[in-house]
Amino acid sequence: MQKNELKISRRLCRGSYKRYDETSDVRQQEEQPELQISKRVGNIQEAADYMAEFVRVREWEKYHIPRSLALALFGEIGEVFELFLETKDNFSDALGDELADCLAYSVRLATVSDIDLTQALWHYFPY
Repeated sequence: MQKNELKISRRLCRGSYKRYDETSDVRQQEEQPELQISKRVGNIQEAADYMAEFVRVREWEKYHIPRSLALALFGEIGEVFELFLETKDNFSDALGDELADCLAYSVRLATVSDIDLTQALWHYFPY
């Protein structure tokens, strides 16, 4: 297969309809299962449950091990840092996207590590 032979929208790869509307190279074009979202995610546990189902229907569990998720999180943190190195005046949209990526990997890492992130957060910030 030659480079650029198969292309699908990046939004199918990343799940974002706002930011990744260009195309991305893929080795295999697979039909992705649909997830039904009846409401917006309202808390960390709902986000974790949604992401677990998202991963399950795509059969990605074997790739979502703590080490891999930690490395992915580290890469996303690097992208946040990169925004501050650039001399852009207004990058709040890009910053929001990168922080959302960091949050998603953090929640997923906590889930596969059997950590209750809400409890851990309240332990860190006692009231």
